[in-house]
Amino acid sequence: PAQITREVCDFMQMEVVEDLWSGWPGCPNHGGMVLARVVDEIAVWFCRSGDHILAAIGQLDEALERWQQAH
Repeated sequence: PAQITREVCDFMQMEVVEDLWSGWPGCPNHGGMVLARVVDEIAVWFCRSGDHILAAIGQLDEALERWQQAH
């Protein structure tokens, strides 16, 4: 299931990038676009610039909200 989620997110992300001409979603810490990956059998948004997991896929809004509250 995690691999299928990652593949769907990859596809949707490409569609959004083509429509917006901008990377989405982005890492608030590093500014770069995050990528869907599977880590420990969980589909996540991963920031390559900072080499960290931003959020589990499906929990991005909560993660960004926590980041905004902390900064």
